[in-house]
Amino acid sequence: MILYAGWIMVFLFCLTGTLFAQQITVTGKVTDASSGMGIPGTNITVQGTTAGSITDDNGDFTITVPSGDAVLIFSFVGYVTQTIPLEGRTSLQVALEEDLISLDELVVVGYGTQRKSDLTGAVAVVKADDIEKVATNDISKALQGQAPGIQVHGSGEPGANPVIKIRGVSSFRNNGPLYVIDGVPVGGMSDFTTAEIESIQVLKDASSSAIYGARGANGVIIITTKRGKQGRMNVTYDGYFGVQNVVKRMAVTRREQFQELNNISRTNARNWPAPANDSTYPQYFEDSIDTDWQEEAFKTGHIQEHTVTISGGSENATYNVMLNYFDQTGTIQGPGPAYKRYAFRVNSDAKKGRLKFGESMYYSYSDKINLTFSQWGNTMVDLVLAAPTIPVYDENNLGGYGGAKDNIHAQIIPNVIAFNNLFESNGIRNRFLGMVYGELEIIQGLNYRINLSFDRTDWRDTYFFPRFYVGDRYQNDIATLDDTRGDHYIMLMENTLSYARTIGRHQVSAVAGYTAQYSHWQQIVGHAGGFEEPYSKVIDAGPNIDYNSVSGSASEGTLLSWLGRINYSFADRYLLTANFRRDGSSKFGPDYRWGNFPSLALGWKIHNESFFNIDFISTLKLRAGIGLIGNEQSVPDYQYASY
Repeated sequence: MILYAGWIMVFLFCLTGTLFAQQITVTGKVTDASSGMGIPGTNITVQGTTAGSITDDNGDFTITVPSGDAVLIFSFVGYVTQTIPLEGRTSLQVALEEDLISLDELVVVGYGTQRKSDLTGAVAVVKADDIEKVATNDISKALQGQAPGIQVHGSGEPGANPVIKIRGVSSFRNNGPLYVIDGVPVGGMSDFTTAEIESIQVLKDASSSAIYGARGANGVIIITTKRGKQGRMNVTYDGYFGVQNVVKRMAVTRREQFQELNNISRTNARNWPAPANDSTYPQYFEDSIDTDWQEEAFKTGHIQEHTVTISGGSENATYNVMLNYFDQTGTIQGPGPAYKRYAFRVNSDAKKGRLKFGESMYYSYSDKINLTFSQWGNTMVDLVLAAPTIPVYDENNLGGYGGAKDNIHAQIIPNVIAFNNLFESNGIRNRFLGMVYGELEIIQGLNYRINLSFDRTDWRDTYFFPRFYVGDRYQNDIATLDDTRGDHYIMLMENTLSYARTIGRHQVSAVAGYTAQYSHWQQIVGHAGGFEEPYSKVIDAGPNIDYNSVSGSASEGTLLSWLGRINYSFADRYLLTANFRRDGSSKFGPDYRWGNFPSLALGWKIHNESFFNIDFISTLKLRAGIGLIGNEQSVPDYQYASY
């Protein structure tokens, strides 16, 4: 037995020595195929193992592999992944190609798809990888700088909705684009996460957005979410955490310089110096107060997002499940701004013979604490203008914050920190977006599809205004509370027939459909006043009947539509796209409810002509289009009525 055990130990020792002997060190460099520059941060993994490495600042790498026949995988965002067998080599030079969107890739254009090379309208394609690089709670913010003609303006406040314009201003009212998620038109994008995006297409001109008729005047942003792919279950985690600071500060005077300059200014204007700035007055502030308002107001904020995705499927059914958490706090002192959101999505698809069916279900819950001072003034401007002779805190004042007094400071600048801490403004939103579809292949090339969707948002907004004294110009003796609750839902049914056929050098595709949409909006607002400390922030705790009130409102609307489109291509050179939509909206008077929205676009692929032989130009296309589109979104309900 002892001899047998000894042979086992010898065998294991030899085996271990053999395994260690097979370890090989591989070195090399990863470069950009077009520029030849090194690509830092390239991921290098050994196929079939968890071993890996990354390139340094110059694109150089060193990695240990188990054997000379190992296979290395090189990947970097924005580049085509390469899989390279070592075949005994210990040194590699790898050139990665940019992952450009293929001209044969299908692009979603509304109620269908088209090859990118066959587009005749102004359609921008934004890659999901570029969107995911941006740390933001809103898909609209992530579009900034991603495509020409798109302008995004945001305050930077966590959870705030940015203003987005496509090709400038087109209306006196609402200039925001129409958003379409998985074929469902929706309003607002702050409830959705960038983690779920598969692709984004932006319809920018009249010829491409006319298929959306009365809602297409400001452009259309079409978002397709990630769906499952055939294969075994795949579980992925993606997350980040970061801190945010206001790095740039405006140079301002300290107390002594401020007092000197203020005195000169008032003297030149034939005014007496303010007592706070004149050493002959007992109210003169010397070394006791010297407030740096920017230093006092700015704090370190954080931002984090975590996403877990489970996907997979078989030949006949696929699924994709996403769990997402987002959290961001602002950089101004106070409980707000801050924003949290929890999101959950399930997408699934199945097929049985000629029938395809599936669903997309999304739910999100968000909690937002607003920057309350933004309702009174401009945070940055007032921080710069505030006098250093005014203290941030003053326990003698109601509320505990300092403020300017007319007979001492001669200033009318508010205390930004006080307002953001004293006032309370909170918003809670629950949103559900669900869509189910069925598609039947009637005959080869002819398909019928029905989409049914339901989009509902419930919200509660509260605003509490306490008793306070923050200077002579900013004081309040009656504490008040506003409590607003409401909901909005949209039901949509879409029926479409699509047809595609190729005959020789002729390619024809067409779509025709009928859609019906119903929307309902309602809210109720409670207002109460006379609260006493310690504050109980509910409507019934406000005893002052002169301030107590309840109001409510509701509206509903319908939109009926007929639509059609024809795409024609001859010899992969000459292109034609014709759209038509007829919309009827209840927002308009009985005699003006229906509108027709046609468009026509032509394209010529010059690079496919026999006479074109310019080597350094791979694609050259001439296109022209014209269309008529409307802006039904900018018109409130019932404006045509006299009562």
